[in-house]
Amino acid sequence: MLLKPYVYRGGPIVRPCATLVASARMRAALTMLEGTAAGAGCAMACPFGSSAEFEAAVIREKRAAGAYSRRRRLYRLLAATATGLPLSALLRMI
Repeated sequence: MLLKPYVYRGGPIVRPCATLVASARMRAALTMLEGTAAGAGCAMACPFGSSAEFEAAVIREKRAAGAYSRRRRLYRLLAATATGLPLSALLRMI
């Protein structure tokens, strides 16, 4: 009688274990899929009728937060000037 190498001796025992693991994975995947499908029906509807309404709401919220205030525009102008003047002086030297 020829003996199989040690690696293959547990062949008949390994197959049922592998089948059990695969079936457990399949059951877990199906459970997750069922949960996702059940949650898909509970999605929230968009309160805006069009993208224009959405954009108007975004701008309204930004204005309320001060994104378009005069002070912010002044800071941007000062930052652009502080960056632009040295850059233009450097370019004139070249």
